[in-house]
Amino acid sequence: MGYNMKVTEYKDSIKVTHYNYEITEREVREEDDTDKLFKAIEERDFFNFAHLHYNPFINKICKIEDIELYGWECVEPVSREELKELRNLYNTNGMSHRARERYLKECAKQQEFSKDRSIRRTVNVIYDYARCNNWDWFLTFTFRDKELRYDYIECRKKVSKWLKNQREKNAPNLKYLVIAERHKDGAYHFHGLLSDIGNIKVKPATNYYTNKIVFTNSGKMIYNFSKFSYGFTTATMIEDTEKVSSYITKYLTKDLLDNVPNKQRYLASKSLEKPNEDKYVVDDVEGVFHKLLETYGYYPEVQHVKSVKNVYNDRDLTYYQMKL
Repeated sequence: MGYNMKVTEYKDSIKVTHYNYEITEREVREEDDTDKLFKAIEERDFFNFAHLHYNPFINKICKIEDIELYGWECVEPVSREELKELRNLYNTNGMSHRARERYLKECAKQQEFSKDRSIRRTVNVIYDYARCNNWDWFLTFTFRDKELRYDYIECRKKVSKWLKNQREKNAPNLKYLVIAERHKDGAYHFHGLLSDIGNIKVKPATNYYTNKIVFTNSGKMIYNFSKFSYGFTTATMIEDTEKVSSYITKYLTKDLLDNVPNKQRYLASKSLEKPNEDKYVVDDVEGVFHKLLETYGYYPEVQHVKSVKNVYNDRDLTYYQMKL
């Protein structure tokens, strides 16, 4: 069964997504599998060009003319070297110049769509984690070593190690959500939300030359967390979880995506809460609010409304941010 209204419930607010069309499982799969589908089309064209066919009897790729000559079960498969030569031939001669230009443009367009979709998913995951949990500290990790700071994997390992050590020695209930920021020169910083810090030592940050306590431009005191031996930390106390949830997702950019392995974009403790999601079918906008009244017994306060167009299917949807 499909839906055209989705309610994502956080601790003190909800996000309502109203689609001007019905979302079905098939459409979700089609959007998720766009990359696979595009590669499958390219593979089909290659097989047609090289006169190849997958042989299910021997689980190998064979030439069509050999299958016709020797039969499905007796035919010899195409060797890896020959398959490589055929693919190189296809890449250079399998398309006309105009067709290849079209193909490369479509590849570039599809790659951009894939990046946008990947960023959107990661942003949604991080925002949901951030909104569903209470946070006390906004913490930034800065690396001192001039070589280390440009190595994302190593930087991530150091931050992960520090979090693990703190949890084992000082804060068994520590909650954290940490993501990277890539600067223009390629160096990495890491920013995190923390709570339940237990006995982790925190002290006011001081100016190196004057030894005076340091404050932000808005007058908030800056702190240092102890024992980050790979550099230094700066931290401020969090006053508004909603604002900091939106702020931390701004570090997720295409530039970061291009330079960060797909499955290692953030660090999150296993104890984090996730939002509840409910899906409905409604007739129109009036039906959206009727469903909310039916669910909560009152109309949640509308804080923000935004209508956008889904770039993947050119159809409209509207987001409502509401306070419970």
